[in-house]
Amino acid sequence: MAIDKEFDLQGNNISVIYESDFQGLAKLRILQLTDNHIYTIEKDALHDLISLERLDLSHNALTAVPKRAFKGAPALRSLQLDNNQITCLDEGAVKGLTELEIMTLNNNNITTLPRDMFAGMPRLRALRLSENPFACDCHLSWLARYLKNASRLAPYTRCHSPGQLKGQNVADLHEQDFKCSGKCADGQRERSVLIQVLCPHPCRCADGIVDCREKSLNTVPSTLPEDTTELRLEQNYITEIPPKAFANHRRLKRIDLSNNNISRVAYDAFSGLKSLTSLVLYGNKIKDLPASVFKGLTSLQLLLLNANEISCVRRDAFKVPHNILLVCDNR
Repeated sequence: MAIDKEFDLQGNNISVIYESDFQGLAKLRILQLTDNHIYTIEKDALHDLISLERLDLSHNALTAVPKRAFKGAPALRSLQLDNNQITCLDEGAVKGLTELEIMTLNNNNITTLPRDMFAGMPRLRALRLSENPFACDCHLSWLARYLKNASRLAPYTRCHSPGQLKGQNVADLHEQDFKCSGKCADGQRERSVLIQVLCPHPCRCADGIVDCREKSLNTVPSTLPEDTTELRLEQNYITEIPPKAFANHRRLKRIDLSNNNISRVAYDAFSGLKSLTSLVLYGNKIKDLPASVFKGLTSLQLLLLNANEISCVRRDAFKVPHNILLVCDNR
């Protein structure tokens, strides 16, 4: 790709930044991705952007910023994340960005921030955190201390809760104003929020279930909350199950991909799912299955392949546990 200094992709329909999207763009300095529908950035997606200085991801659908999300872009000077749906930033989200001068997180859903997350940014001169529902309890007292020592940073950063502090400027509060009720280890609040991060947009996530039914998805979500045990993807427009699609989510016990448009299944699509007990693939357009595609699914009890177009079954395709209920009437 003949792109040298600037790449402007604003105002498109991009939803995922894949690992391979910006490969080979080592000279790129400005990347404009505002006004898309981006809800996730794959690990190492920015790996080759060693010269990138400005990244604008504002006005998207990001719900979380995971650990080392910007690894591979150590020269970043400006990072804009305004107007997303971010609820939490991992404590290592911006680790290594020692050249950062501008960081904006206005108008998100952030209630707390990891302790001392800006400590490794000696050049930071503009920080914006307004219009976030900050919970000003004992876990956020560090931010008040930080802002007192850097009076020009993050003006209009206000508390949303508790009630007696609502609307007050965080930098104006004193140490004793930040209180936690009951016995709670420092950082517990952050961990409880992290359990819910990485819920793919526009799905709903609760109690280990990721519900993406009828969400007009075209691809299998690349990120899921760590506690996910059940994934509901029925009645979407997914066309393929890519290699190692669920390899990072080994707690999965049930996957429902029924009534999509799936015609291709990678031979290692279900690699690593030793806890999977139920796999539902009925109502798709699958014509054949790779050899050993279900290999390693040692806990599988239910496999539904009916209402597909399977006419050729490869040798070893159905190497599955003996106690499985297999339904695969096809046309």
